Amino acid sequence: MHRKVTDKLRVFALTPGRTGSTTLFKAFSHSTNFSVGQQSNWGLLGDNRIEYPDQHIESDARNFFFMDWLAERYSPDSTHWIVLQRDISEVVASYSRRRSKSGIVYTFGTGVLGLKRLSSDSDWMEVAEVFVRNAQIQIDKFIEGRPNVHHIELANPVPTFSEIWHTIGAGDGLDAACREWTIRYNRSPVKAGPFNQVQRGRRALCEPIAAWISQRGRAS
Repeated sequence: MHRKVTDKLRVFALTPGRTGSTTLFKAFSHSTNFSVGQQSNWGLLGDNRIEYPDQHIESDARNFFFMDWLAERYSPDSTHWIVLQRDISEVVASYSRRRSKSGIVYTFGTGVLGLKRLSSDSDWMEVAEVFVRNAQIQIDKFIEGRPNVHHIELANPVPTFSEIWHTIGAGDGLDAACREWTIRYNRSPVKAGPFNQVQRGRRALCEPIAAWISQRGRAS
């Protein structure tokens, strides 16, 4: 169903991170009916942290920290939630390769779990797993019974992304938006060793997307 643009929506991505939030931002940037942001309110405090304009899509991997606050601030009838999903072992492995002391995994390990440092592969992997599983549990509990919740599975994102596009009335630009899903944005560095077992080639992601776009072109 194509939504008529009569009321003013806000759309928030929910993800523990490493599930395509940058790609979602790039894809929705082709919308003619919405403004789109990623970490739009970075560095802001108080109510400013959750203030977003009408007809706005926010694809921020830190939204899950503020989802209850956002739900309190905005009407459930005019708020949509997009849950980005990926195999949890791949999310954990992706995080464990991003070894920055300013990153969320290091901050979580030292600031929340109380570790003095993350010095080994197993440290990074275990802290990443605790962070990701905890974030996902919070997201799952938040969306339970909530209206206007949509899911995008990173392994095959385009069909459901297209449905969401029409549901929220994103306007023109869908074909260009779908092509964004063939590009790997913000990739974690490839590390030799046990993490390679969870790496998927670009072809595994792109082939079903290309086929969907081609099929859609033939049908139109």
